[in-house]
Amino acid sequence: MNQDIIKKLIDRIENNLNAIKNELGDASLTLKENASDTNETKIKKGPGPAKPMAELVKGGFLDKPRTAKEVVSALKKRAHNFKHDRVSLVLMRLVRKGILDRDGDGSLANPWKYVKK
Repeated sequence: MNQDIIKKLIDRIENNLNAIKNELGDASLTLKENASDTNETKIKKGPGPAKPMAELVKGGFLDKPRTAKEVVSALKKRAHNFKHDRVSLVLMRLVRKGILDRDGDGSLANPWKYVKK
């Protein structure tokens, strides 16, 4: 008897998930709750900064030490407008992967400077 209840619950959950998928349409879209109004959702589209930043590294931009702010500016010149925090996250990941080194202490007086290894 408990198995019958569990099966019914699973069917209900699957039906709800399918309804949500149908309502959303494209599964590649990411929804983000707006903090000021919980009834609205923002759809985030488009590629992130990883690929354009890889092009910067390959192109030699990071052959000399650069701050995240300089990287953001270089991306803007190439018509890629990303927020500072998204660029900083990719820079940190590149450091962890061993592609970049960083120097500094992260303060305003001595910000991180990233350079290709």
